[in-house]
Amino acid sequence: NIEHIDKQIEGLEFVFIELPKFKPKNRAEKKLHELWLRFLTEINGKTEKVPVELMECAETKEAVRYMEVGAYSHEQLQLYDKLRIAKMTAKSFVDDAIDEGLAKGLAKGLEEGIAKGLEEGIAKGLEEGIAKGLEEGRAEGIAKGLEEGRAEGIAKGLEEGEAERQKLQQELSDKDRELSEQARRIAELELLLNSTKE
Repeated sequence: NIEHIDKQIEGLEFVFIELPKFKPKNRAEKKLHELWLRFLTEINGKTEKVPVELMECAETKEAVRYMEVGAYSHEQLQLYDKLRIAKMTAKSFVDDAIDEGLAKGLAKGLEEGIAKGLEEGIAKGLEEGIAKGLEEGRAEGIAKGLEEGRAEGIAKGLEEGEAERQKLQQELSDKDRELSEQARRIAELELLLNSTKE
């Protein structure tokens, strides 16, 4: 509003592109230009089936999605929001569990590896220390044990963490399938609602 610049709607922004002034420079731009023209002329509030070409392009697919959400009733919007929140919550739980599993697996593996490495290193160091001298052998054995223990602990921790991550990833996949099924049911309900309105 040029006259009243103090009256603005936060978060609302318009971008105007005058199509006659947009001259495609290559084939990809020309195709995108044609898709936007199709979107502007073919998609409206009564559109039930969206052309496949519009859904193959990320930009027009996003615009179609906004049109779909914009056409939802108040009840459908609430249901849509609940579904999105449930999906984000499930993903957050799984991400947290994966992080926790990796941390626990790494800590446990490192602890066990260091203990085993120290044990083996001390034993080997004592064996060599008898021949070379108790003091020299003990120092070398402990150092080698720590090194092997750390390496073994890290390897075991990563292995256990990866196993935990895969388990949690499977749980996430199961949740995604469950949410997809819920989304499919919602879509069926929407179709049923739309058909009863007509």
